[in-house]
Amino acid sequence: MILISHGSGGIGDAEWNAAEFFLKNGYKVGLLDYFSKWNVSKLFWCYKEHLRDNHSVSFNTMLTDINFPNEKIVHIGFSLGGYLGLLNSEKFYKNFCFYPGILGYLNQRNFDNTTVIIAENDNWCTFNNTFDNTWIAKDCYHGFMIPNKDRDIPVAKYNFPTAMTHKQYLKLIPNHNYLTSVYGHTEETIRLKSNEKYSIMYLNKILESL
Repeated sequence: MILISHGSGGIGDAEWNAAEFFLKNGYKVGLLDYFSKWNVSKLFWCYKEHLRDNHSVSFNTMLTDINFPNEKIVHIGFSLGGYLGLLNSEKFYKNFCFYPGILGYLNQRNFDNTTVIIAENDNWCTFNNTFDNTWIAKDCYHGFMIPNKDRDIPVAKYNFPTAMTHKQYLKLIPNHNYLTSVYGHTEETIRLKSNEKYSIMYLNKILESL
């Protein structure tokens, strides 16, 4: 089956678009909602007072304490959902992670089954980690798989270490005040911009690899 994990905005157009594509090509598709159970609608990652994330559930609970279906899973994750894919890579048959990040990566993971798709102009999820299987989306921005998106948004870019220990990861919660107190942050403006051509191309590349 194809299992699709959403980004910080919850299940939206990128996820539905990918789901429809694989359904039309005859695959069983599931959408993983790892927010609703914890009363999270979306994460803003923002420093502005009225948009600050203020949740107490841990990222570990949301992203790794998951009972996946007991079958062969091809996972596709977008942004934070891509990070979920990296955290759980050993649980999937194949694993495709679009512009994953925001949080620091964990050490000592096996990514032999994983393909990471990086947007060349991404100024949000910018880590120095290298993966054996990487596709570079030329001239693309973060969120290029989201249809009809072209906007700048303010974010708090927390100063996470590029590679986190498991102990550090377990303490992470989506709470602006907590994350700032531990890691500090800089105020950034990031670009979200669609690219329909590359969106279609990468969905087809995944299809061809199955």
